[in-house]
Amino acid sequence: MGEGIASGRARLSRLLSDLKGEGGFAFCVLADAEGFPLAWAPPSSVQAEKRAAVVALIHKMAGEVRRLDLGRPDEITFRDRQGRRLICRPFQVGDRVLILAVLVPGRKCYRLLTRRAIRAIRLVLEN
Repeated sequence: MGEGIASGRARLSRLLSDLKGEGGFAFCVLADAEGFPLAWAPPSSVQAEKRAAVVALIHKMAGEVRRLDLGRPDEITFRDRQGRRLICRPFQVGDRVLILAVLVPGRKCYRLLTRRAIRAIRLVLEN
């Protein structure tokens, strides 16, 4: 990040916060391929244990995709009985694989918003 790690993280956090608000998502997280979170936009009610569980799930999912040699997925979705979807969108910035994950309530649309967010994340990380 050309402008420094702290400034880049702040921009990523603002970007995820905007994404969360615009999409009505329960939370957004940007993680690396190992599942380590780089930026979050959770509601204040999301407890540390829940955030850790989501990161662990992303980590496990990323490992399984590599283990199964499924190629580079465009999206991985988990859905619960209430209809909420955890959408994981892997993408590449340079030689780094990142994962944008959003928790989508009900039948909310997310694809266009996450596509725009991925473009914006790339701009932040490439500059």
